[in-house]
Amino acid sequence: MQPKVSIVIPCYNKEMYISKMFDSILAQDWGRVELILVNDGSTDGTRGIIAEYERIFSARGFEVVIVDQKNQGVSTAVYEGLKKISGDFVCQVDADDELHPEYLSTMAGWLAEHEEYQWAACDAVRISNKTIEYYPTFPNGKSRMIEMYIMRRMYTAVWVYMVRAKYLTRCGIIEKYTTCRKGNQEPQFFLPLAEGMGKIKHFQLPLYKWMYEEPETHLSYLRDFESSITFINDCFDLINKTISNLTCGKKDKMRFSKMSEFSRLMQLIEFVSYEMYSSIVLEGFSRQLVKMVNDCLPADQEVTIEHSVTISLLFCTAITDNVFDVQAKCYHLPKGRVIAWGAMGRQAKVVLPVLEGTPLEPTELWDIAGDGTVVKKPDVDSLTENDLVLVVPKIKVGTGIQAVLEGANCSVMPPDDLMTYAAAAVFPDFYDGSIRLLR
Repeated sequence: MQPKVSIVIPCYNKEMYISKMFDSILAQDWGRVELILVNDGSTDGTRGIIAEYERIFSARGFEVVIVDQKNQGVSTAVYEGLKKISGDFVCQVDADDELHPEYLSTMAGWLAEHEEYQWAACDAVRISNKTIEYYPTFPNGKSRMIEMYIMRRMYTAVWVYMVRAKYLTRCGIIEKYTTCRKGNQEPQFFLPLAEGMGKIKHFQLPLYKWMYEEPETHLSYLRDFESSITFINDCFDLINKTISNLTCGKKDKMRFSKMSEFSRLMQLIEFVSYEMYSSIVLEGFSRQLVKMVNDCLPADQEVTIEHSVTISLLFCTAITDNVFDVQAKCYHLPKGRVIAWGAMGRQAKVVLPVLEGTPLEPTELWDIAGDGTVVKKPDVDSLTENDLVLVVPKIKVGTGIQAVLEGANCSVMPPDDLMTYAAAAVFPDFYDGSIRLLR
């Protein structure tokens, strides 16, 4: 008999979208499923759709558990759902997304056949009415996962994971689960699993579809500056509460908490910079970050920086690279062109000024929105082995550009390498061993 997969779905006012998720579950080629649907006080037609599909799911042979509660937020809804699981494997999905038909069978099938693995992960795609963007779950590898999560160097949405129920229990997730009205359900699920050191299988397949057709439905908490700042702070408050519940020692908890504060300030700097908010606000966050760095260093190594968008963002890169011992890679200088692809994006405003006067100063600028003269339209067929393409955008768009370049006869510098190159040019002490943070 197939192992049973318990799927926990928090449902709140998803009348317009939930049918697509339910249909994608019905299309799964895995037969033994337990659906735990937590109606978090919906005020639209969500509850009626749940009742309609309950009959359809039952006819398909799926077990259905429905929990009705007053609106208490997504983390409480997930917690109530997790308490009801009876399956061998557990996953969480959002009510307004969709699953690839092999989402369950790929991960559950692997766990069923490989008892030494405690959990599995897939990749995801974000689908909007304009683009499809690929999200790799472990772009920087699977080592130091707690640190990678806290410092935002990996994709961590709960949707991409499937976990053995016994491992979930062993990691104390339900027992120590933190619920709150604000924040989300990510850290209290992922961090204990990562700390448990269970063997994980990663499928580099986009089996989860993050549907992003109506951004306001996903970003209703980011309507203005104040709500955005509050949301970021609430998320890191939840991370810190989860860290306090981990089983590691006091020294590790202090290090993780300090990483969290670094990461919080860096995310605030990125948000303020890319949304072009007041330079006074940027300087305030930047000064806090510099103070944190200096508190970690001997007095004779005090760091000072110019509080501009470019310098502040590169400072964030230098800090993160230092924590993870990332070094600037050596690229052979091209005999032909140096092409910056993505030259009109927001990342280009940070990187390109730093490249002026260096061997990697672009000789051509490319962007799909280019005017054809100053900024040219991408022309992959013109590339030769003498050319170097700098992929300027960060991972979402940059991944698509790198995919296009896979068959091209040229050298390619990925966006992370490019940011590190620029940061090392401005902050060499963070890369040559002079400065050591959070060791």
